[in-house]
Amino acid sequence: RENGHGTVYDGNRWQSPNSGQGSVEAIADQPNIQYVNLGRFAPVLNLDPLAKLPQLKKLELTNVRYRRGRPWTLSQPLPALEKLNLSRSYATDRDLEMLRLCPSLQQLLLVETCITDNGLEHLRHTPDLRSLWLSTSQYKAPGAFSTWITGRSLHCLSACPNLTELVVSGTHLRGK
Repeated sequence: RENGHGTVYDGNRWQSPNSGQGSVEAIADQPNIQYVNLGRFAPVLNLDPLAKLPQLKKLELTNVRYRRGRPWTLSQPLPALEKLNLSRSYATDRDLEMLRLCPSLQQLLLVETCITDNGLEHLRHTPDLRSLWLSTSQYKAPGAFSTWITGRSLHCLSACPNLTELVVSGTHLRGK
């Protein structure tokens, strides 16, 4: 059902429309929410109101586009968050600083982002991480970003002793 802000609530998750209508604050008024998809929601988002969602387990920020500054900000912990999807966004190394606020994170998807070896240093904040996707599509659109990691960043994975799934296809990972 619509909440009057253009955001659709289906009982346990919010789905934002492509129009960018609605507000993160309105979502935060629903304490039972477990899944939030803010893809294409707004050019710049303050995610701090989501800290009011004690059961939030999945957060998708896919296809978030922006022109200047950071696409989102987060300074409040999301202690229950298990899945974070930043795929096809303009996420940068600096944006991965938010991982320190997600101590329960188990799955991180960074497909077609601006992430490099430097950003993976933030994995030290995710000891429960089980699944990490760092791939880039071979059929990416012109001008799309490429997740750019090399063998230099593989030492960061030692901070994730529970990692069982690693996808690095299409990146610049090479042998010696």
